[in-house]
Amino acid sequence: MATLPTTPPNVGAITVVPNRATNTQAELSNNTDTMLGDLIDLQTEQNALSTWEATTANQVYNNAVEASDSAVAASYSADSAALSGNFVGAWSSQSGAANKPYSVEHNNTAWLLLNNLVDVALSEPGVSADWFDANSVSNQALLLASATNKRQWPTIANGNDDDHDIDFSAGKIPDSEGVIGIVSPAMTKRLDASWAPGTNTGGLFSGVIAIQTTYHCFVIVKASDGTVDAGFDTDPDCANIPAGYVAYRRIGSIFTDADSNIVPFTQRGDDFELLSHYNIGNTSFSTSNQVHSPQLGLDIHGAGLLTSWYAFGVNIVGSITFAKLSVSGSDQTPSASSAYDAVLTSNSSIQGFSKRINQGSGDKLNFIASMTGAGDVVVACTLAGWTDSRL
Repeated sequence: MATLPTTPPNVGAITVVPNRATNTQAELSNNTDTMLGDLIDLQTEQNALSTWEATTANQVYNNAVEASDSAVAASYSADSAALSGNFVGAWSSQSGAANKPYSVEHNNTAWLLLNNLVDVALSEPGVSADWFDANSVSNQALLLASATNKRQWPTIANGNDDDHDIDFSAGKIPDSEGVIGIVSPAMTKRLDASWAPGTNTGGLFSGVIAIQTTYHCFVIVKASDGTVDAGFDTDPDCANIPAGYVAYRRIGSIFTDADSNIVPFTQRGDDFELLSHYNIGNTSFSTSNQVHSPQLGLDIHGAGLLTSWYAFGVNIVGSITFAKLSVSGSDQTPSASSAYDAVLTSNSSIQGFSKRINQGSGDKLNFIASMTGAGDVVVACTLAGWTDSRL
């Protein structure tokens, strides 16, 4: 039980201070005697205060530890309630369809169902990857995780080999279906090698590293013992997860350049910022009413991309007016209401504008330019970063 701190001891004040400039000789002597008496009392009171402060600090620390233990106990109680509330009894007694949330007992172990089943009798806990062992020490820690707070979620960063390695920080995060909490350790995984368990090992779930490809970063959980690992998949839903691992969570996405190197970035929460702008499309034209629609080629799984557009004019006669971007899965001219009215003249360059867009791999960026004369125009689009909720 928490201990309430006692009332702090009183510490008196020095009541009189001698002043040679204003005191008479007698006043100076009396005031000095009074101050020395106050100092003797003050020493005793200060010692008592120091003792109280040390005692109170210990009480506060012990209270904090007790509060933390209480939170842990409450979390265990919540987990136990969740298990109990969806508990149907021994697995051997069940038949027919089983849908989450659902838990059973088998071989003196409690099991949580991870996948809906047509016939529960055909999927044995401890044998099938459809079940999660809720009794092991490591899995209790997973269930315990206060994983809904994003500040505790693991993050990613370029590793020592920043062209091919990703560092996964330690953290707590719910799995993709919110069934369990994943407590992930810090580890480094290699994008240029096939997946193997453990840190400083290969991380690619399938295939070989490729140029200009998006890779999604996952933490994964082994069904049999709750072991947590990490790795990369081109599929945003972790379709190529290693055998024996069933629970997973995407914690971010990266992509490679034309040399199959990871494009360097920094992460701040849900925001991913490239260390330098990355060119994702350019074109040139010399006639009026051209629609420019470069394929983005990225699939950051519903993320909001921050793009910048630049236009460069060569030998322009007259002027060129640009209409604003639109986003679609096919070529189309932006509506007149989206006109940007950026004007480009001879041998000049302008930065058109920045735009944040939500996109999939099939989306294109479109704009139209109207020329009053002749000339050549080059337009380029760069990627500055993206926001990814990782949900």
